[in-house]
Amino acid sequence: VVGETLNLAQPYQQQVEQFWRQHGTPPSSLSDLNLAAPAALAELATLIPDRQGRLLIQFGAGAGGIAGSTLALTPALGDVGVEWQCGGGTLAQAERPPECRDSSILQ
Repeated sequence: VVGETLNLAQPYQQQVEQFWRQHGTPPSSLSDLNLAAPAALAELATLIPDRQGRLLIQFGAGAGGIAGSTLALTPALGDVGVEWQCGGGTLAQAERPPECRDSSILQ
């Protein structure tokens, strides 16, 4: 479920990156990105952006036993553009894919 949610969140990550390049700041809301949540994502989780471009994933009822847990996708400006770190939140380490343990950088 977590891996599927991360895959469904990728268009949002790409839009955050594009918005950041165009405006020099990260978006502060999903409406800044002009994207509607795909139905498959809406069944599993809600994406909550903050003013630093971070996307907090809050797992919903469709995610089963991890419902109510959170996982953060945090962008950081690097030499080659935006790099994403996956970590933080309340999701148990055992439930996270390897790239989301210990704030790993997503490639």
